[in-house]
Amino acid sequence: MLKKNAIIYCVTFGALVLMILCGIYLYYQSAVYEATKEIACIHMSSVGVVEQTISEHKDVISEIEKLGGIVSITPTFTNPKGCAGAAFVVIYYSTNTQRKEIKKMIGDQFFGHPYRMINM
Repeated sequence: MLKKNAIIYCVTFGALVLMILCGIYLYYQSAVYEATKEIACIHMSSVGVVEQTISEHKDVISEIEKLGGIVSITPTFTNPKGCAGAAFVVIYYSTNTQRKEIKKMIGDQFFGHPYRMINM
């Protein structure tokens, strides 16, 4: 009986550790994927158009900054895929809560432009 209980405890503990590790892995993967996903050239606008959009939406950028985020533009002046002169928006955040709030605020695109979120 004692041996049977020890086996049950070991299996239960092992399953619990495995679930915790899987949760950590999935959280890490979602954060890393967001920061490294490729943005296709066809979805990017010119640097000037992205800069104009940024200047037209200072209120939203101010709200993002109040959450602790930082918004910047990343121009692709030299890119082996031929995206020279195109740009996308980069939003830096500190916590997963900030990331979720920012995504809720702006959706899948920053006013028609692709963006990448990077944990800082």
